Amino acid sequence: MATLGRTPDALPALVEEFIRTLPLGHGSVLLPTAVERLQAHVAQGDEVVIATGCLDVLAAALLRQAGLEQVPLVASTVRPLLGGLARDQHCYGANKIPMLASRGFAPPWAATYTDHSADLPVLELAHERFLINPKPGCVTRIENSLATQVTILDWR
Repeated sequence: MATLGRTPDALPALVEEFIRTLPLGHGSVLLPTAVERLQAHVAQGDEVVIATGCLDVLAAALLRQAGLEQVPLVASTVRPLLGGLARDQHCYGANKIPMLASRGFAPPWAATYTDHSADLPVLELAHERFLINPKPGCVTRIENSLATQVTILDWR
């Protein structure tokens, strides 16, 4: 109901309006340490792609603001439906794998970074695994499922 009368063309303006409501604008969303790590990977010539459950136009705006617009993005999408917008593809959990593969980023991956156990299917297909600011229980759940330890990054 919240998207009734909205079209995909209206999303960029809505995204900018939303970002202006954040306490620090774009800067309140992306962790500076994460941006630095991403920039280091890019500078080293690593192939980097961001896969996020975030809406594609919002994620793209945040990446542009951080100077990371050159990094390929695979994110959730919406489509027109009944005079509004509905979820098209949700880049979440196991669904990230076919979405990444369809855009030329098939597994296995050298490294993955995540903050959520929903990404366990993605972590299973990576050589190195990093958990960013994991919530209690997340580490145990992932390490038990993978039968190995993961690297914990505290970027708060």
